[in-house]
Amino acid sequence: MSKIRCLFFDDNTSLNKTIMSYNAEFGDVKNQYDFSIEEFEFDYFNSKNQFNAPQLVEEWKGEYDFIIVDARSSGDDQYTSHAETLVQVLESFNIRHCIFTSDIKNLEISCVRKFKDSFVYKKEFKNISDKQKEELSFDGNYFDMLQHIKDSQFRFFEIVDYLVTNDDKESMNEFLKKQQFLEDNFSLAHDEDLHSYSLKAREILESIYLLLIRKGIIPNNAFFKGKSTNCNLYLTDFKSLNFLIPLSKHMVTNNLNEIDCIYSYFKLIGSKVSPTDFSKNKLIKKEIGESLSSTGIGNLLTFIYQFNSKDHHKTHINMTLNDYKSLVFTFNALFRRLIILLK
Repeated sequence: MSKIRCLFFDDNTSLNKTIMSYNAEFGDVKNQYDFSIEEFEFDYFNSKNQFNAPQLVEEWKGEYDFIIVDARSSGDDQYTSHAETLVQVLESFNIRHCIFTSDIKNLEISCVRKFKDSFVYKKEFKNISDKQKEELSFDGNYFDMLQHIKDSQFRFFEIVDYLVTNDDKESMNEFLKKQQFLEDNFSLAHDEDLHSYSLKAREILESIYLLLIRKGIIPNNAFFKGKSTNCNLYLTDFKSLNFLIPLSKHMVTNNLNEIDCIYSYFKLIGSKVSPTDFSKNKLIKKEIGESLSSTGIGNLLTFIYQFNSKDHHKTHINMTLNDYKSLVFTFNALFRRLIILLK
Protein backbone atom coordinates (compact mmCIF):
# COMPACT_ATOMS: atom_id res chain seq x y z
CA MET A 1 0.00 0.00 0.00
CA SER A 2 1.37 3.44 -0.89
CA LYS A 3 2.32 5.80 1.92
CA ILE A 4 0.59 9.07 2.75
CA ARG A 5 2.82 11.71 1.16
CA CYS A 6 2.99 14.99 3.09
CA LEU A 7 4.83 18.19 2.22
CA PHE A 8 5.91 20.75 4.83
CA PHE A 9 5.92 24.34 3.52
CA ASP A 10 8.19 25.95 6.09
CA ASP A 11 11.08 28.41 6.46
CA ASN A 12 12.85 26.25 9.06
CA THR A 13 15.63 24.49 7.17
CA SER A 14 16.17 22.04 10.03
CA LEU A 15 12.50 21.11 10.34
CA ASN A 16 13.23 17.56 9.16
CA LYS A 17 15.37 17.03 12.28
CA THR A 18 12.57 18.41 14.46
CA ILE A 19 10.04 16.07 12.87
CA MET A 20 12.37 13.12 13.35
CA SER A 21 12.66 14.00 17.05
CA TYR A 22 8.86 14.23 17.32
CA ASN A 23 8.46 10.84 15.63
CA ALA A 24 10.91 9.31 18.11
CA GLU A 25 8.47 10.23 20.92
CA PHE A 26 5.50 8.48 19.31
CA GLY A 27 6.07 5.18 21.11
CA ASP A 28 4.94 6.74 24.41
CA VAL A 29 1.55 7.82 23.03
CA LYS A 30 0.85 5.46 20.13
CA ASN A 31 -2.01 3.76 21.99
CA GLN A 32 -3.92 7.05 21.81
CA TYR A 33 -3.90 7.09 18.01
CA ASP A 34 -5.01 5.00 15.05
CA PHE A 35 -1.94 5.25 12.83
CA SER A 36 1.76 4.40 12.68
CA ILE A 37 4.56 6.78 11.73
CA GLU A 38 5.59 4.34 8.99
CA GLU A 39 2.37 5.14 7.11
CA PHE A 40 3.69 8.65 6.34
CA GLU A 41 6.36 10.02 4.05
CA PHE A 42 7.54 13.62 4.49
CA ASP A 43 9.11 16.13 2.11
CA TYR A 44 10.09 19.72 2.81
CA PHE A 45 9.85 22.93 0.76
CA ASN A 46 11.86 25.94 1.89
CA SER A 47 9.28 28.72 1.91
CA LYS A 48 11.99 31.41 1.94
CA ASN A 49 12.54 30.66 -1.74
CA GLN A 50 10.67 32.72 -4.29
CA PHE A 51 7.64 30.90 -5.63
CA ASN A 52 4.57 31.23 -7.81
CA ALA A 53 1.76 29.77 -5.71
CA PRO A 54 -0.56 28.55 -8.53
CA GLN A 55 2.36 27.02 -10.44
CA LEU A 56 3.73 25.40 -7.30
CA VAL A 57 0.38 23.93 -6.27
CA GLU A 58 -0.16 22.60 -9.79
CA GLU A 59 3.11 20.68 -9.43
CA TRP A 60 2.17 19.39 -5.98
CA LYS A 61 -1.34 18.31 -6.97
CA GLY A 62 -0.44 14.87 -8.22
CA GLU A 63 2.63 14.42 -6.04
CA TYR A 64 1.39 14.94 -2.47
CA ASP A 65 -1.65 13.90 -0.47
CA PHE A 66 -1.46 16.69 2.09
CA ILE A 67 0.26 20.08 2.43
CA ILE A 68 1.33 21.26 5.90
CA VAL A 69 1.75 25.05 5.94
CA ASP A 70 3.84 26.99 8.44
CA ALA A 71 1.77 30.04 9.43
CA ARG A 72 4.84 32.29 9.41
CA SER A 73 6.54 30.77 6.42
CA SER A 74 7.83 34.08 5.03
CA GLY A 75 10.88 34.05 7.30
CA ASP A 76 9.46 36.86 9.43
CA ASP A 77 7.62 35.88 12.60
CA GLN A 78 5.36 38.91 12.30
CA TYR A 79 3.88 38.09 8.90
CA THR A 80 1.64 35.35 7.55
CA SER A 81 1.31 36.65 3.98
CA HIS A 82 3.18 33.71 2.38
CA ALA A 83 0.94 31.21 4.12
CA GLU A 84 -2.25 33.16 3.43
CA THR A 85 -1.46 33.31 -0.30
CA LEU A 86 -0.64 29.63 -0.47
CA VAL A 87 -3.73 28.55 1.49
CA GLN A 88 -6.00 30.51 -0.84
CA VAL A 89 -4.52 28.69 -3.84
CA LEU A 90 -4.68 25.29 -2.11
CA GLU A 91 -8.35 25.89 -1.37
CA SER A 92 -9.02 26.90 -4.98
CA PHE A 93 -7.41 23.64 -6.15
CA ASN A 94 -9.35 21.70 -3.49
CA ILE A 95 -6.12 20.28 -2.02
CA ARG A 96 -6.04 19.04 1.56
CA HIS A 97 -3.95 21.14 3.90
CA CYS A 98 -3.62 22.42 7.45
CA ILE A 99 -1.68 25.06 9.40
CA PHE A 100 1.31 24.10 11.59
CA THR A 101 2.48 26.89 13.89
CA SER A 102 4.67 27.48 16.94
CA ASP A 103 4.02 29.74 19.93
CA ILE A 104 6.58 32.40 18.97
CA LYS A 105 5.75 35.78 20.51
CA ASN A 106 2.23 34.67 21.39
CA LEU A 107 0.92 35.17 17.87
CA GLU A 108 -1.23 32.03 17.74
CA ILE A 109 -4.50 33.91 18.23
CA SER A 110 -3.94 36.17 15.20
CA CYS A 111 -2.88 33.15 13.14
CA VAL A 112 -5.97 31.20 14.03
CA ARG A 113 -8.17 34.14 13.10
CA LYS A 114 -6.49 34.54 9.73
CA PHE A 115 -6.84 30.82 8.99
CA LYS A 116 -10.27 30.37 10.53
CA ASP A 117 -11.35 27.92 7.79
CA SER A 118 -8.29 25.70 8.25
CA PHE A 119 -7.31 23.20 10.91
CA VAL A 120 -4.51 24.67 13.03
CA TYR A 121 -1.98 22.48 14.85
CA LYS A 122 0.78 23.49 17.23
CA LYS A 123 4.43 22.62 16.60
CA GLU A 124 4.59 20.42 19.64
CA PHE A 125 4.59 16.67 20.26
CA LYS A 126 3.35 16.98 23.86
CA ASN A 127 -0.35 17.10 24.62
CA ILE A 128 -2.08 20.46 24.13
CA SER A 129 -4.20 21.35 27.15
CA ASP A 130 -7.92 21.85 26.76
CA LYS A 131 -7.39 25.43 27.93
CA GLN A 132 -4.94 26.09 25.07
CA LYS A 133 -7.30 24.50 22.58
CA GLU A 134 -10.17 26.62 23.81
CA GLU A 135 -8.34 29.94 24.23
CA LEU A 136 -6.14 29.71 21.13
CA SER A 137 -8.40 27.52 18.98
CA PHE A 138 -5.72 24.91 18.37
CA ASP A 139 -6.94 21.60 16.98
CA GLY A 140 -4.13 19.69 18.67
CA ASN A 141 -0.44 18.85 18.51
CA TYR A 142 1.77 17.18 15.89
CA PHE A 143 0.38 13.69 16.48
CA ASP A 144 -3.20 15.01 16.41
CA MET A 145 -2.31 16.53 13.05
CA LEU A 146 -1.13 13.17 11.68
CA GLN A 147 -4.36 11.55 12.87
CA HIS A 148 -6.33 14.28 11.10
CA ILE A 149 -4.31 13.72 7.92
CA LYS A 150 -4.93 9.99 7.99
CA ASP A 151 -8.64 10.48 8.61
CA SER A 152 -8.97 13.02 5.81
CA GLN A 153 -11.00 12.07 2.79
CA PHE A 154 -8.08 11.66 0.38
CA ARG A 155 -7.58 8.38 2.24
CA PHE A 156 -10.61 7.03 0.41
CA PHE A 157 -8.46 6.79 -2.72
CA GLU A 158 -6.70 3.80 -1.12
CA ILE A 159 -9.64 1.69 -2.20
CA VAL A 160 -8.55 2.14 -5.84
CA ASP A 161 -5.47 0.03 -5.07
CA TYR A 162 -7.72 -2.98 -4.47
CA LEU A 163 -9.47 -2.78 -7.84
CA VAL A 164 -8.22 -4.78 -10.82
CA THR A 165 -9.34 -3.37 -14.15
CA ASN A 166 -8.36 0.05 -15.46
CA ASP A 167 -12.03 0.83 -16.13
CA ASP A 168 -12.94 0.15 -12.50
CA LYS A 169 -9.99 2.22 -11.27
CA GLU A 170 -10.89 5.17 -13.51
CA SER A 171 -14.56 5.02 -12.53
CA MET A 172 -13.73 4.86 -8.83
CA ASN A 173 -11.23 7.72 -9.12
CA GLU A 174 -13.80 9.87 -10.90
CA PHE A 175 -16.44 9.06 -8.30
CA LEU A 176 -14.13 9.72 -5.35
CA LYS A 177 -13.22 13.12 -6.77
CA LYS A 178 -16.95 13.93 -6.90
CA GLN A 179 -17.31 12.60 -3.35
CA GLN A 180 -14.45 14.78 -2.10
CA PHE A 181 -15.71 17.85 -3.94
CA LEU A 182 -19.24 17.51 -2.55
CA GLU A 183 -18.01 17.00 1.00
CA ASP A 184 -15.82 20.10 0.83
CA ASN A 185 -18.03 22.34 -1.29
CA PHE A 186 -21.60 21.10 -0.95
CA SER A 187 -23.07 24.60 -0.87
CA LEU A 188 -21.34 25.34 -4.21
CA ALA A 189 -22.54 22.21 -5.99
CA HIS A 190 -24.75 22.56 -9.07
CA ASP A 191 -27.65 20.31 -9.97
CA GLU A 192 -25.57 18.57 -12.64
CA ASP A 193 -22.86 17.78 -10.04
CA LEU A 194 -25.41 16.14 -7.77
CA HIS A 195 -27.19 14.29 -10.56
CA SER A 196 -24.01 12.83 -12.07
CA TYR A 197 -22.82 11.82 -8.59
CA SER A 198 -26.08 10.02 -7.86
CA LEU A 199 -26.12 8.18 -11.20
CA LYS A 200 -22.47 7.15 -10.84
CA ALA A 201 -23.17 5.66 -7.41
CA ARG A 202 -24.93 2.62 -8.89
CA GLU A 203 -21.90 1.66 -11.00
CA ILE A 204 -19.61 2.11 -8.01
CA LEU A 205 -21.74 -0.24 -5.92
CA GLU A 206 -21.31 -2.99 -8.49
CA SER A 207 -17.52 -2.63 -8.39
CA ILE A 208 -17.63 -2.80 -4.57
CA TYR A 209 -19.63 -6.05 -4.60
CA LEU A 210 -17.18 -7.60 -7.08
CA LEU A 211 -14.25 -6.43 -4.94
CA LEU A 212 -15.72 -8.04 -1.82
CA ILE A 213 -16.24 -11.29 -3.73
CA ARG A 214 -12.68 -11.25 -5.07
CA LYS A 215 -11.27 -10.64 -1.56
CA GLY A 216 -13.17 -13.63 -0.15
CA ILE A 217 -15.47 -11.56 2.06
CA ILE A 218 -18.51 -12.57 0.00
CA PRO A 219 -18.51 -16.15 -1.43
CA ASN A 220 -17.50 -16.50 -5.08
CA ASN A 221 -20.73 -18.10 -6.30
CA ALA A 222 -23.43 -17.36 -8.88
CA PHE A 223 -25.85 -16.66 -6.02
CA PHE A 224 -23.90 -13.46 -5.34
CA LYS A 225 -22.36 -12.42 -8.67
CA GLY A 226 -24.44 -9.62 -10.13
CA LYS A 227 -27.00 -10.09 -7.34
CA SER A 228 -26.83 -6.93 -5.26
CA THR A 229 -29.79 -7.85 -3.07
CA ASN A 230 -28.22 -11.18 -2.11
CA CYS A 231 -24.90 -9.48 -1.35
CA ASN A 232 -26.66 -6.93 0.86
CA LEU A 233 -28.60 -9.62 2.74
CA TYR A 234 -25.41 -11.60 3.28
CA LEU A 235 -23.48 -8.59 4.62
CA THR A 236 -26.39 -7.46 6.80
CA ASP A 237 -27.15 -10.83 8.46
CA PHE A 238 -26.37 -14.12 6.72
CA LYS A 239 -28.00 -16.11 9.54
CA SER A 240 -31.44 -14.62 8.88
CA LEU A 241 -34.17 -16.61 7.16
CA ASN A 242 -34.54 -13.83 4.59
CA PHE A 243 -31.09 -14.83 3.37
CA LEU A 244 -30.96 -18.55 4.14
CA ILE A 245 -34.25 -19.54 2.45
CA PRO A 246 -33.31 -18.24 -1.04
CA LEU A 247 -29.76 -19.57 -0.56
CA SER A 248 -31.06 -23.07 0.25
CA LYS A 249 -33.27 -23.03 -2.87
CA HIS A 250 -30.25 -22.02 -4.95
CA MET A 251 -28.10 -24.79 -3.49
CA VAL A 252 -30.77 -27.45 -3.97
CA THR A 253 -31.45 -26.37 -7.56
CA ASN A 254 -27.74 -26.39 -8.41
CA ASN A 255 -26.86 -29.56 -6.46
CA LEU A 256 -24.47 -27.71 -4.16
CA ASN A 257 -23.58 -29.25 -0.80
CA GLU A 258 -21.54 -26.29 0.42
CA ILE A 259 -20.55 -22.71 -0.34
CA ASP A 260 -17.69 -21.04 1.49
CA CYS A 261 -15.26 -18.14 1.68
CA ILE A 262 -12.78 -16.93 4.30
CA TYR A 263 -15.56 -15.17 6.23
CA SER A 264 -18.32 -17.81 6.15
CA TYR A 265 -19.31 -21.40 5.40
CA PHE A 266 -22.71 -22.73 4.32
CA LYS A 267 -23.59 -26.44 4.48
CA LEU A 268 -26.74 -27.86 2.89
CA ILE A 269 -28.35 -30.38 5.22
CA GLY A 270 -31.44 -31.86 3.61
CA SER A 271 -33.23 -28.82 2.22
CA LYS A 272 -31.92 -26.35 4.80
CA VAL A 273 -28.66 -24.44 5.06
CA SER A 274 -26.51 -24.41 8.19
CA PRO A 275 -24.33 -21.23 8.36
CA THR A 276 -20.96 -20.89 10.10
CA ASP A 277 -19.53 -17.46 10.80
CA PHE A 278 -15.72 -16.99 10.63
CA SER A 279 -15.84 -13.19 10.67
CA LYS A 280 -15.12 -12.71 14.38
CA ASN A 281 -11.56 -14.02 14.02
CA LYS A 282 -11.02 -11.98 10.86
CA LEU A 283 -12.26 -8.76 12.44
CA ILE A 284 -10.69 -9.11 15.89
CA LYS A 285 -7.98 -6.47 15.27
CA LYS A 286 -9.91 -4.18 12.93
CA GLU A 287 -12.20 -2.61 15.58
CA ILE A 288 -15.18 -2.12 13.28
CA GLY A 289 -17.37 -4.86 14.74
CA GLU A 290 -17.27 -8.48 15.84
CA SER A 291 -19.14 -9.78 12.79
CA LEU A 292 -19.80 -8.70 9.22
CA SER A 293 -23.29 -7.59 10.19
CA SER A 294 -22.01 -5.39 13.04
CA THR A 295 -19.61 -3.50 10.75
CA GLY A 296 -22.61 -1.70 9.28
CA ILE A 297 -21.26 -2.20 5.75
CA GLY A 298 -24.30 -4.21 4.68
CA ASN A 299 -26.70 -1.60 6.04
CA LEU A 300 -24.83 1.22 4.31
CA LEU A 301 -24.74 -0.63 0.97
CA THR A 302 -28.44 -1.47 1.29
CA PHE A 303 -29.34 2.17 1.89
CA ILE A 304 -27.31 3.40 -1.08
CA TYR A 305 -28.58 0.58 -3.32
CA GLN A 306 -32.22 1.32 -2.54
CA PHE A 307 -31.62 5.06 -2.73
CA ASN A 308 -30.36 4.63 -6.29
CA SER A 309 -32.68 1.84 -7.38
CA LYS A 310 -34.51 1.97 -10.68
CA ASP A 311 -37.83 1.97 -8.84
CA HIS A 312 -36.78 5.05 -6.92
CA HIS A 313 -35.93 6.92 -10.12
CA LYS A 314 -39.15 5.78 -11.82
CA THR A 315 -41.22 7.39 -9.09
CA HIS A 316 -39.79 10.78 -10.09
CA ILE A 317 -39.23 11.75 -6.47
CA ASN A 318 -37.91 15.30 -6.25
CA MET A 319 -34.42 14.99 -4.77
CA THR A 320 -33.63 17.69 -2.24
CA LEU A 321 -30.20 18.88 -1.18
CA ASN A 322 -30.64 16.96 2.07
CA ASP A 323 -31.33 13.78 0.08
CA TYR A 324 -28.05 14.18 -1.76
CA LYS A 325 -26.22 15.13 1.41
CA SER A 326 -27.40 11.94 3.11
CA LEU A 327 -25.99 9.97 0.18
CA VAL A 328 -22.62 11.75 0.45
CA PHE A 329 -22.28 11.05 4.17
CA THR A 330 -23.39 7.44 3.77
CA PHE A 331 -20.65 6.88 1.20
CA ASN A 332 -18.24 8.57 3.59
CA ALA A 333 -19.04 6.02 6.30
CA LEU A 334 -19.00 3.15 3.80
CA PHE A 335 -15.54 3.95 2.40
CA ARG A 336 -14.07 4.35 5.88
CA ARG A 337 -15.30 0.91 6.91
CA LEU A 338 -14.35 -0.76 3.61
CA ILE A 339 -10.76 0.45 3.82
CA ILE A 340 -10.44 -0.88 7.38
CA LEU A 341 -12.02 -4.18 6.34
CA LEU A 342 -9.75 -4.62 3.32
CA LYS A 343 -6.46 -3.82 5.06
